Amino acid sequence: MDKCDSHVEGAGGIKEVIKDWLTTSLMTMTDLAQVVNEAPHAPKDKAPPPLTVRAQTVKAELDQTRNLRIQLEDKEASIKVHLKCLY
Repeated sequence: MDKCDSHVEGAGGIKEVIKDWLTTSLMTMTDLAQVVNEAPHAPKDKAPPPLTVRAQTVKAELDQTRNLRIQLEDKEASIKVHLKCLY
C-alpha cells in the first residue's frame, strides 16, 4: 500500500498505480497457478456414491438369480430324463 501511495503522489498518477497493481496481481496469480499445477494430486480413494454401490449390488443379485434359474432348469430337465428312463 505504501508503494501505491508513493505512486499517487509521484508523476505517474493513478494509471501507473493501477498498471503496477495489475502487473503484480498477474504475477502472483501466475505463481499460484504454477504451484497448484506442480502440487501432487490428492489420491482419489473416495468411496463410491451409495447409489452406485446399490446398483452394483442389484446387478450382482440379478446375475446370481439368472445363474440359479439356469441351474434349476438343468435340474428339472435332468429329472425329466430320469423319469422317462424309469417308465
